[in-house]
Amino acid sequence: MDQVQATSLLSDLGLPVGPVERPYSNSNAVWMTSTHVVRSHIVGPPGRLVHEANAPGWLEEAYPELFGRSNLEQRLRLYELVALSVGLRHAVPGVRVYSEKRLADVLGGRSHVSMFGGST
Repeated sequence: MDQVQATSLLSDLGLPVGPVERPYSNSNAVWMTSTHVVRSHIVGPPGRLVHEANAPGWLEEAYPELFGRSNLEQRLRLYELVALSVGLRHAVPGVRVYSEKRLADVLGGRSHVSMFGGST
């Protein structure tokens, strides 16, 4: 999926089409706006995206203590920072570049948590 296809899909769904960016992914074609993500799985067995979409519910079922406590947004931001800091040392240069950019975004108040419903 290229950028034109991603923005056309958003438009066809009646969703706002603003500036899009392509984050690093080695197994998906991913395009992000400030409010939506368009993702197409391009490597590996089919059905993986559906499987991954169910993961948050499975995690909440398996680890209710992670979700049942207060300050969930703050903990999710911390987990994101930890993951990005690990990405800074990744062997694949694209992962390092993406982690640097995302880390700057998070430190600037633009975390995935705030992009998808959390407060900044």
